[in-house]
Amino acid sequence: MASSVNGVSAHRNDYRKRVVLGPLPEDFLRVNNGCTERQQQEQTDHAMAAQLQMMNRTQPVVGRLQVTVVRATLHKNYGISRMDPFARLHFGQQVFETHTDPNGAKNPVWNKTFYIYQLPRSFNSFLVEIYDERTLSDDERIAWVTVPLPQSITQGEICDKWYKLSGRLGEEMEGSIHVIMSYQTGVAPPAAPMVMYGGVGYPTMTPYASSVPVYQMPQPAPRPAPPPITDDDVRPLLAMFPKVEADVVRSVLEASYGNKEAAVEALLAMQHTES
Repeated sequence: MASSVNGVSAHRNDYRKRVVLGPLPEDFLRVNNGCTERQQQEQTDHAMAAQLQMMNRTQPVVGRLQVTVVRATLHKNYGISRMDPFARLHFGQQVFETHTDPNGAKNPVWNKTFYIYQLPRSFNSFLVEIYDERTLSDDERIAWVTVPLPQSITQGEICDKWYKLSGRLGEEMEGSIHVIMSYQTGVAPPAAPMVMYGGVGYPTMTPYASSVPVYQMPQPAPRPAPPPITDDDVRPLLAMFPKVEADVVRSVLEASYGNKEAAVEALLAMQHTES
């Protein structure tokens, strides 16, 4: 009996040392996840179709408004010794600015072009303001106008017009500004792709993001109104600067918010510039 058991054990050990040669079956080491070959093929076909659709997808088409602020003709110089105008344009929440024309005074020239994308269909006008850039105080708004968007530009026409400005002198009495407008449709600028992850068996796809980045200028916090300037405030400065007119001294005090030391420095700088 013992010899029979020893013989079986030896036979098993000999069998374990053998190596099986030949091709492995197709389901060797495959984990059955409950999907048949037909379901797996359907998933693969669906994923390939989605990928081809994204590859053939065209980029979104948007409208582009082109606005050029050429120049302005103003009726009054509001600067103390000079006026450095710049223009600010408001398109809803989008705000654009031209450069400052140094000492442009009553005839500033900018020739600045802006491109505005994705305007709502209900958008039919925009605000243009002209400011005098100041050094010792906030920039002063001196003129403004609401420019209508003509329907003709959507049909390919160019609008080249002068618009009357309003301001302290009255409605449409401050001068005029030269604005050129046109409208085109085209492919939106490509944005950074956004990644989408599919389910099991689906490849990763990266379609175009449809948003177009726009610049938005931060709005500065409003400053309080300057205190009222009396004749008693103006009289000492007139004694120090007898050649300067009283209205100029009063304007300098208002721009300095009643600070007499700052007003004296500004008046000294004016005399140095004139000399």
